[in-house]
Amino acid sequence: MPKTRIAVAGAGIIGLAHMDVAQKSPTCALSAIVDPAPATEVIAAKAGVPLYKSLDEHYATYPDEDCYVIAGTFGSLSIPTMRLKTYAKAEDRSWWKPFEVSVAEMTRDDPLAHQIEHFGRVVRGEVEPIVRTRDGLQNLRITEAIAEAARTGKIVDTTRPDCISRHYPVQRKEYP
Repeated sequence: MPKTRIAVAGAGIIGLAHMDVAQKSPTCALSAIVDPAPATEVIAAKAGVPLYKSLDEHYATYPDEDCYVIAGTFGSLSIPTMRLKTYAKAEDRSWWKPFEVSVAEMTRDDPLAHQIEHFGRVVRGEVEPIVRTRDGLQNLRITEAIAEAARTGKIVDTTRPDCISRHYPVQRKEYP
């Protein structure tokens, strides 16, 4: 069986730990390192793998290879190529009819830079948050429910307000 190829983004403490695990794994192989720091050249050379300065540079070496496909009722979106396969009408959905294929327009930017800029605009009262606290709480509830269901083999009711309180007790503070 071929080994699963792993590329590690970032050669800091956590990245180095991931590289070590991949190199020692009987089922995985370190295939590349992505990090702009000049010191990473030595690490990549020692590991015997290519070094890429950015994720875009790494992906550019595989221009037609996707790692995620998000499927829905009317088609799918492949990432990172952003290839969109859709049906124009509900009656066209069929295993025997071709998709309409296009590429979704997007600008490749650093998502963390966008996130911190948006956060600053929220703090200054210029915009509303894209994701509200309740959305984050519901996400945590679902994540905890998945973990609990996997551990117990039982269905977990995520509609209960207390479904995560055993793990994350809510502490309310009154502010003046």
